[in-house]
Amino acid sequence: MLSLLSTYEKQSVSSLDFGISNRNAPNILKRDTNQSIESVVEFCKKRALRYTSRSDWRNIESCSYKRASELGILDECCNHMNTPKNKKTKEACITSARKCTTIAQWKKNYSYDYFLAHKKGWAEECTKHIPKTRKNQKWTPELCQQEAIKHKTRSDWRRSSNASYLAASRLGILSTCKHASI
Repeated sequence: MLSLLSTYEKQSVSSLDFGISNRNAPNILKRDTNQSIESVVEFCKKRALRYTSRSDWRNIESCSYKRASELGILDECCNHMNTPKNKKTKEACITSARKCTTIAQWKKNYSYDYFLAHKKGWAEECTKHIPKTRKNQKWTPELCQQEAIKHKTRSDWRRSSNASYLAASRLGILSTCKHASI
C-alpha cells in the first residue's frame, strides 16, 4: 500500500482518468474533485466495511468498488470480508456428476460443477461412470431394432435416440421396427 501511495502521493484524483461518469457517485469519487489519493483510499475502505462480500459491494456501490480496483487496493479493502466456505472440490463435482446419467444432463442440472470440472481438468474423472456415446456410429437395421425395443413408443424413441430413429427412417425400416407397445 505504501509503495502504491508513494507513486501517487502528489497526484490528485482529478488528474487521474478513471472513467466514472455516475452522477450519483459521492463527490470524493468524481473526477472533477481535487481529493488526495489517501482520502480516496480511506473513503473506499470505509465503504467496503459496510459489506460482507465483494459481490455485494460491487453490485451496490460500483463506483467505490471500481475506484478501489483501479487503485489496486481491492484486497486491502476486502480483507475483512468472508470468503466462501463452500468452495467446490473435485469430490463435490464427482458427486454431482454421479447423480446424472448423461453429460448433457450434468451440464444442464449442475452447470457450475460442469464448467468448473472442465476448467480444472477434472471432467474426465467426474464422468467416467457415464457411458460414452459413439459419434458417427454406423446404424444398421439390427442396431436400430435393438434401440427401438428399448422404448415404449415411437415418439419416445425419437426423443431419446434421435440418431437411431433417423437412421431407421433413412434405411426405410421405421415401420418394421418393433417397440414395447405402439
